[in-house]
Amino acid sequence: MEKVAQANSPRVAALGSEAGGVLHGLQVLERIEANQTQNITRFVVLARKAVNVSDQVPAKTTLLIATGQQAGALVERCWCCAITT
Repeated sequence: MEKVAQANSPRVAALGSEAGGVLHGLQVLERIEANQTQNITRFVVLARKAVNVSDQVPAKTTLLIATGQQAGALVERCWCCAITT
């Protein structure tokens, strides 16, 4: 969220807790209730160019996407990553 706040761009967004957004002065675009009582939110940075991550931060990335069984469902979910700037 810190990187999103530093970018100061309407084309950049973050997924995370509302408290984290408040901490960094970000506007909440949508609230989603967790379906797990022990939900732990992690953060993903999607960018066209590589983002440097400190070697001190253990970084391992897995992205899971669940969709319905309908034509175009995966494309619809991934469309935000394909839009050109």
